[in-house]
Amino acid sequence: RAPRRRVGKLLTMISTGTFKPHDDYLLHFDAARPSEYLYWQEGRWPANVSLVHLYWHTHHAYVDDLWAVSAGAASLRLRQLFGGMFSNLTALGLDVRSAQRLILAQLSRAQSECVACASPPLLRCSLDPDRWEVEGDAARSHYSRYRAPHCPEWDVVAGEPFTLLAFHKLQPQGALQARGVSQHYWMHSGLYGLYVGKDAAQPIPHGMYYEDLMLGGSSHPLDKPERGGKQAGWWKPTWGGKHY
Repeated sequence: RAPRRRVGKLLTMISTGTFKPHDDYLLHFDAARPSEYLYWQEGRWPANVSLVHLYWHTHHAYVDDLWAVSAGAASLRLRQLFGGMFSNLTALGLDVRSAQRLILAQLSRAQSECVACASPPLLRCSLDPDRWEVEGDAARSHYSRYRAPHCPEWDVVAGEPFTLLAFHKLQPQGALQARGVSQHYWMHSGLYGLYVGKDAAQPIPHGMYYEDLMLGGSSHPLDKPERGGKQAGWWKPTWGGKHY
C-alpha cells in the first residue's frame, strides 16, 4: 500500500490591518441605490504543500464572486487600478464585471511575462454560483448552502505570493434585495481547505492561518518566516495523526 500523507488545515481570509478575525469590514448595501465593492489582500505561502480541497466561507447574500489567484497584487496592478485594498467600485465608475475584466487583463499580461515560473499566475479558485436552495416562497426563501468550488489541486511553494479577491454586490436571492431596504453589514471572506505534503516523508504544518499567511496586518510572514505553522505545530514524518 502506498504511504499515506499527513493532512493540514488552511484557514485564511481578507482582513484589515488589525487582523480582527471575523466579520472584519463593514459595507453598505442599498437595494434602491446599489453599490458594488472589491476587497482584496495579498499573502505568502509559508510551506511547500499541495492544496487538495478548498472551499469558501462568506455571507453569500452580499457576495457575487470570490477569487484566489497565484500572483501578487503588484503583478495584477491592483493598487494602480483600484487605489487600495478596499474599493467602492460604483464610486470609481466600475462594477464587478468590469473590475474582473481589468484584473483578468493584468493576469494575462503577467502570464505572458512569466518565464520558467515555479507557479504560473493563474486564477486558481472561484466561487461556485450554484450555491442556493429554495424553501417555500421562492421570492423570499433562498438559502445559501455549502458548495465546494471543485478547484484543481494547487501546488504552492514557500514564499510565493497569492491574492484573495472578494467581489461584493447584493444577490437577487438575498432577503435584503427582496425587501428593498438599506443596511450596513459586517462582512468576511475566507478561504478554507486541506493540504498535504508533496510526498509522505515531508513535514508540513498542522495548520496555516491568516496570521501565518496574509500581508498588511499585525503579523507579517516575510518579516517572520518562522511563523509558518506556528499556530498548530508541524506534522513530522514519525508522528501519528490524520492522513489523506
